[in-house]
Amino acid sequence: MNDPGCTCPTPWPALTTVIEEHRYAVEPAPVHTPASALYLAHCTGCDARYTGPWRRLGAPPRAA
Repeated sequence: MNDPGCTCPTPWPALTTVIEEHRYAVEPAPVHTPASALYLAHCTGCDARYTGPWRRLGAPPRAA
């Protein structure tokens, strides 16, 4: 299946995901997190699927 991508005037203005019936604001990340490996994020404007890596906004950084 070929996703058309974000169709908003400004691509990917904001992202959200739903984890166990709770909606979270997320942002693009350099690498997949455990949550982004399991759940998809969506554009808040056009609802396009964001398949890249993301992390929850406000989540503390993880130690290496």
